[in-house]
Amino acid sequence: MADSVGGTCRSRLAWPAIFLGCCSAGLIWLLYALYGHLLVQGMYDRTLPFEWLNGIVKRQTQHPLDYYLAMADSAVRGVCLLLIGGAMGGAGLSEFARRRPDSPWSGRTQRVVIVSTLLVWAAFLLEAPLFPLLPHWVWSLHKSHLPATWILLPAAALGLGSVRFVLRHPERWRLNLLILIGTGYALQLAFAFTEGRGMDALSSQYLGGGHGRLARAATEQRSPLRLVTSYGQLLDTGELVSFPHATRPPGAVLFLVGMERLSRVWGEGDSPPALERLSSLAAWTLPLLTYLTVIPLFGICRRLYGTSAAAWVAPSLYLFIPNVTLMTLHLDQCLFPLLAWTCVYTAVRGLDTGHPGWAVGAGVLLYLSLFVSFGLIALAPILLLLGLLWKRAGKEQQRRLKATGLYSLLLGAGWLATYVTFHALFGYDAVAQFRFGMAAHQAFKVLDWTLSATLYFAGLDALEFALWCGPPVSVLAVAEMRRVLWTARRGLSAPGGGTSDAESLAAGRHHSVVLTFAIVMGLLALFGKTAAETGRLWIFLVPLVLTAAAGALMRLRRGGDQWHRYLLLICALQFVTVLVLKRHQDFF
Repeated sequence: MADSVGGTCRSRLAWPAIFLGCCSAGLIWLLYALYGHLLVQGMYDRTLPFEWLNGIVKRQTQHPLDYYLAMADSAVRGVCLLLIGGAMGGAGLSEFARRRPDSPWSGRTQRVVIVSTLLVWAAFLLEAPLFPLLPHWVWSLHKSHLPATWILLPAAALGLGSVRFVLRHPERWRLNLLILIGTGYALQLAFAFTEGRGMDALSSQYLGGGHGRLARAATEQRSPLRLVTSYGQLLDTGELVSFPHATRPPGAVLFLVGMERLSRVWGEGDSPPALERLSSLAAWTLPLLTYLTVIPLFGICRRLYGTSAAAWVAPSLYLFIPNVTLMTLHLDQCLFPLLAWTCVYTAVRGLDTGHPGWAVGAGVLLYLSLFVSFGLIALAPILLLLGLLWKRAGKEQQRRLKATGLYSLLLGAGWLATYVTFHALFGYDAVAQFRFGMAAHQAFKVLDWTLSATLYFAGLDALEFALWCGPPVSVLAVAEMRRVLWTARRGLSAPGGGTSDAESLAAGRHHSVVLTFAIVMGLLALFGKTAAETGRLWIFLVPLVLTAAAGALMRLRRGGDQWHRYLLLICALQFVTVLVLKRHQDFF
């Protein structure tokens, strides 16, 4: 019988669930018919007594009242249809699970994965503006013209075939890494090519928006050294415009300056040709850089699960994550995760081997990560929590406190040594620049961070990040996080009930990573002071999500390798989710 995480629902609850869904939809439609347009008009005129309601309607100068009335009609119609469809779908799956308990979809988690995924697809296919109506939601609905969608058929076959090969041959890790990197690269290009514009669909990302300004700044910098030594002065004089540079350290522009220098092998010219060369080089190379993240991710998973196929679950899922696939050429997507997880791998290697050089190296990489992105400050609690929670083998577990203290000191020493070196050589004060950048980030969208605003944005940020990770993966990650937190509360140190020392060690280490994920997500949501756009800003956390999801996925079927089918099904659901988001929302 399938391991139904959370059990199955009784059949007698099916009809009441359908009845409740239909009644809820009818009540919502009735209330909207009576008061809906009056409410929308009040939001449009900003005359309602609740400020958060007045903030829902945006751009009154661009759209008339009728535009928002039509949007509200569509949203309410979509909510009603989703309530009815969700109730019927959930009840149907519950009855199916009762009749077919051995089915792969008989467990509660499996059913939640299916229903939530179908509801999200339906919301976008119906073009119901449920998410855009949320205050400060930055992503708008717009149907993209994709004349070359056919290219996704061989792309899907390639992706699923690659995952199947990797699972069947887990010991061939070098070949598997090459396959996953190449497949990820091909998938990202395939989704871009659906627009029918070839590489222009990628390179045009560098010619507009915030990244366009970063790229232009990179082509205008004559001295990379001055960029580091006088970054604050360049902001004060306006040579570097406040947006987007004020919220970023110099490392981001410096990376693009290096790419611009490299692009000169394609010829020389003035600023516009230089920008075109840079965008062309970025279009070909940055998608490849994106999937190099699977190398440190696999290294970490191998430390968790050994050389079994379980070590390949998270790296395989990384190929099918919507924000990783669609947010092309942004450093948040291609560079920051690679830096972050190289740093985490170095730390995990130090925890596993006890060699001090790895811990010092992790401190150095932590500094370099913050030199490129202030958002990677989340690496600090990740590294410290892993050091505190990491399950060590044998008698080393009894010396945890001493080992954790030494690890933390070495980590801090590596960071401090790099800080002193940069300050002495370049006059770069990382702490002062970080404070300035975070102040600019916090004030960018919200000036008054009240308790209600903090709680609202915590929920909004988590919802947006979950959507961009994909409902199947997000549901699995939340289910595993809930299970591990419950286990920790009961004081059990080895989740999964490993029957051997190796299984107990792997379970304990997985437990450590999932607890770290839960704590860091809570800290970021409540204290990160980020007003939306976490689908992009938190991409570097995707490997943590996948590690948690991998644990839940492997628990769905414990017998043999039957969970391989689940992984392929989850990858297929994720692939369709990427297509739905590409078609109806995309990344700007």
